[in-house]
Amino acid sequence: MRVAFILLLVLTAVVVQTTWLVRVPIRGVVLDPVLPLVMAIGLLRGPEEGALFGLAGGLLQDLFAGTSLGLMGMAKLTLGFLAGFLTASLYLESALPVLVVTGLGTLFHEVAWTSLAGLTGQFPVPLTVWAGKALLQALYNAPLGPLGLALLRRIESKTSGSRRPHPVRPRRGGGP
Repeated sequence: MRVAFILLLVLTAVVVQTTWLVRVPIRGVVLDPVLPLVMAIGLLRGPEEGALFGLAGGLLQDLFAGTSLGLMGMAKLTLGFLAGFLTASLYLESALPVLVVTGLGTLFHEVAWTSLAGLTGQFPVPLTVWAGKALLQALYNAPLGPLGLALLRRIESKTSGSRRPHPVRPRRGGGP
């Protein structure tokens, strides 16, 4: 049940980004709500789920945006895994470390995506323009990290704490 909610949340973030946020760029940068969400999933659920949901979110972004299939998927898979890897050494009860890690993770994602896009010949902007946009993207995504983590914690508490075990009923007839 929890996985379905998180997958629905990732799908919603992809749809919002590719249908609405692309129409309202801020200083030429389109917000990427999938990125801080993938980082929050990795931080909360570990490297395996961070990588899995990163791959799913990135592939959905590739499909919706019409770019080469797998570029965003690979970049977000790596980011989700690394965020999950940091879980053991990061204090998640404070928003500041999550904010900083989300900003740095955004920069890492931009470098990874740009490297992959460069390998396929899809990097048309000059390096100085890219660097400015990458820094803006990091500034925009950083505050979304703690919000995404809080949202995922709320989903976790609602979906795991609300279930009661089914009572065991005795069989009728006494047979096995």
